[in-house]
Amino acid sequence: MWGSNNYGQLGLKDKEDRIKPVQIKLDKIGKVKKVLAVANSSFILTEEGEVYASGYNYNGELGVGDDYYRTELQNLSFLLTKRLKLM
Repeated sequence: MWGSNNYGQLGLKDKEDRIKPVQIKLDKIGKVKKVLAVANSSFILTEEGEVYASGYNYNGELGVGDDYYRTELQNLSFLLTKRLKLM
């Protein structure tokens, strides 16, 4: 991952921008299937179907129940068992 990281969207546990690619250790989350980078947030889908996110969350975009940005990947897999209402 590399680029702007002012909201922790790179999931590297800090807010420092990266001008060169940095490998993220994902030992705990399994094999990555897809990565989605949207504005100031990042989302990861694993082969096992788990979803992780980090970054901007001022309006609750990450779905973690508050409005604080996250610099570390958050497991959002609990959302897959709930019925979500689009607003």
